[in-house]
Amino acid sequence: MQQTDSSLYAAFQQRFQAEPDKLALTVPGGASYSYTDLDQEAARLAGFLLSAGCSYGDRVSVQVSKTPQALFLYLACLRVGLVFHPLNTDYTLQELRFFLGDAEPALVVCDPGVHEAMECLCAELGIAALHTLGSDGDGSLMAEAAKHEKTVEVAVVDGDDAACLLYSSGTTGLPKGIPVSHRNLLANAASLIEAWRFSSEDVLLHALPIHHAHGLFVGLNCVFLVGASLRWLPAFGADAVVDSLPYSTCFMGVPTYYTRLLDHPDFDAKRVRKIRVFISGSAPLQVEVFEAFEQRTGHRILERYGM
Repeated sequence: MQQTDSSLYAAFQQRFQAEPDKLALTVPGGASYSYTDLDQEAARLAGFLLSAGCSYGDRVSVQVSKTPQALFLYLACLRVGLVFHPLNTDYTLQELRFFLGDAEPALVVCDPGVHEAMECLCAELGIAALHTLGSDGDGSLMAEAAKHEKTVEVAVVDGDDAACLLYSSGTTGLPKGIPVSHRNLLANAASLIEAWRFSSEDVLLHALPIHHAHGLFVGLNCVFLVGASLRWLPAFGADAVVDSLPYSTCFMGVPTYYTRLLDHPDFDAKRVRKIRVFISGSAPLQVEVFEAFEQRTGHRILERYGM
């Protein structure tokens, strides 16, 4: 298939192929992946998803821990025009009944620990395909994909077609499904790259969850469109963030992250001397935290609002 500028993954792949051996993602104390690795993992996983019965425009609902393999799954869906539907890992079975019933996914991916309950729910809702993906990258999804030799090209995508499905918080009733298009995500990331001056030299310290637009779209899409690198933490922990800051140039967080950093005894100006921008979003940043952070580090936190 021909690539098209309307495809978010095609835009990513241009950067992947420009510097194929560049370090794309590293997990402190764990594995690291080049841009070639990301492209190949996404291609193999995409081929498996299609062989499992998914087709262009189908939803893939995902409630799993934050792992490199979960990132590969996001990229695989984008690659072949499947709609990635991330679900908060804290959702209860009753909440999942609503979200899965409304989204009507072709395939669900869950943690192995909840497989039995999810299998019953999928049977109740008439969802045919279910796979697991654990916090160590284990589970049936990657095991089956590893047996799958066939990879696929990037699908020709209409820019107005959905790339992801997110849900509103439901403040005036039940949550509403919001399809987010490839063109929307491309335009959003391009604007942020220009405003925040992202480049291929940047290293984003990624401690946000990827079931939310902040960590998923704002963080990942900006990095991949410029060919930058990710320093990947499975969750926010003040010790891990403080240890990783000297190796990073950018950090994105929510206000509570900055409060917890200020409470850490080893967090000081020396730790952040390579950081070029601190970004806060998803909730209002308290003035007291903004001022204390600037006094401690010499950095002003850039606060964004992303509706």
